[in-house]
Amino acid sequence: NEQLQKVYVIEKFHIVQEEFMKEGIKVCDFSDVDNSSVIDLIQGRMGLIAILNDECLRPKGNDSSFVYKLKTLHKKSVSLVSKPLHRPTEFAIDHFAGIVTYDATSFVEKNTDTLPKDILICASKCTNEFIRDSFKKNLKERVALENRPGRKKIITICSKFKSQLNDLVINISSTQSRFI
Repeated sequence: NEQLQKVYVIEKFHIVQEEFMKEGIKVCDFSDVDNSSVIDLIQGRMGLIAILNDECLRPKGNDSSFVYKLKTLHKKSVSLVSKPLHRPTEFAIDHFAGIVTYDATSFVEKNTDTLPKDILICASKCTNEFIRDSFKKNLKERVALENRPGRKKIITICSKFKSQLNDLVINISSTQSRFI
């Protein structure tokens, strides 16, 4: 949502602001609508997604450790709420619409979302073409990752989502959007 909000703000507010300024019309400051710090916190190089993915790679990775690393690495972020929360798995983000508290219980487990390989093999032999093709793709990705040399790699839910979101933003940016 934050990424799509940014696309909308750039598309609408900044373009209109530039047009008004060219025509000499006084415009209010839209800097309050800039959510770049939240996007950096979530998608940045050492953001929430990267930290969660890293925690998924660790043999004893867990939710409390994920939240601790997030709070430690981003303690100076204006978007990560610094007030103490009730549990070691809780953190809060100050989004454009307001503060949202998250309980990261099961985040690591859910982000990993791995199906046993034998289920992938079985489902990729299904007689239903849609199911077979979907699972063949997953199996092919899994085998490619297993055969890749170097550091252990996994495809996480967050990685998939981030990739799909980037594709969506590229697609939206290449079109002439009409917002209702």
